[in-house]
Amino acid sequence: MEISVVIIGRNCETLLTNNYVNRPHDELSFAKEIIYVDSNSQDNSIAIAKQLNWKVISLSSNSRLSAAAGRNVGAKHANGDYILFMDCDMVLNLEKSITINDLINKHIEGPTVGIGGLTLDIFDNGDERLRLKRNNDGEKSDTFGGFVLLQKKALLEIGNWNPNVIANEENELYARLLKNNYNVVLSRQMLNQHYTDNPKLSIQLLNLYLPLTSKAKKFYGAPGMGLKSAVKHGSAYQYLYYFNSETILSFIVFLLAITTLFLKIALGYKLLIILLMLGFLVFWTLKKRSIFFLLLCPSYFMQLIIGYFKYQDKEVIYKVLN
Repeated sequence: MEISVVIIGRNCETLLTNNYVNRPHDELSFAKEIIYVDSNSQDNSIAIAKQLNWKVISLSSNSRLSAAAGRNVGAKHANGDYILFMDCDMVLNLEKSITINDLINKHIEGPTVGIGGLTLDIFDNGDERLRLKRNNDGEKSDTFGGFVLLQKKALLEIGNWNPNVIANEENELYARLLKNNYNVVLSRQMLNQHYTDNPKLSIQLLNLYLPLTSKAKKFYGAPGMGLKSAVKHGSAYQYLYYFNSETILSFIVFLLAITTLFLKIALGYKLLIILLMLGFLVFWTLKKRSIFFLLLCPSYFMQLIIGYFKYQDKEVIYKVLN
């Protein structure tokens, strides 16, 4: 079987130099081809990708610039039977003596058309954090991120990545896979080292409620954009089901609270009912998550609504450079 690797990035000169130019990168030796899709970088990312003998595709500045747009175009030009999607700040790391072909033979059969792996965040200060996954090895995954191996035939059959979903695009794609009776499993033998910064939780929280930076403004409402796309593709149920349950519960509590206000009962009883519902929401969230996540839920709920109406279809314009 032939496997393509699609790496997306923007202004990745330092990352590509450190992770690929300055060291052997035998972990990608299995690849039939490596395709780098660049989102209008202003540094030497494209030159470095060419230096590495990768196939390079450049998205136009007048185009939709998103992770999904890069993966969409990369998938169209990939020649492999399977495509491993990665970001430019990721480095593949497989369990010793395990190959990608081994994982495909182990997991890909029947409705299973993809494999998601683990992510080890490596921060600028050297700290590391392994992102927790609730699924066991080989189990159907609840979700997957930008590090995923997908069967090309199934991916194109369900419509490829939607370039107009600018974040949470993995959840939206997974909803369409599920609707078509496909699934992705988790492999704990496939990991990526993810080189990233570590913003303060307070700043993350502020941007979710009051986006001030240009980046925060761009991505605000992304969950709702994914929902709009899911509605258009008839996969809204799958999208919401595999969205985090705490956000959906927040939405239900909100609707019930509004309904309670219109009941013909004393104001004191209304307030008591609403407080009980909020108490249950807090209990449910803290049982599974954290106080920080509890604070995120209302923001996700608002973004589901705002992003739904913010969604826009935009053409992807690109050029194959070599």
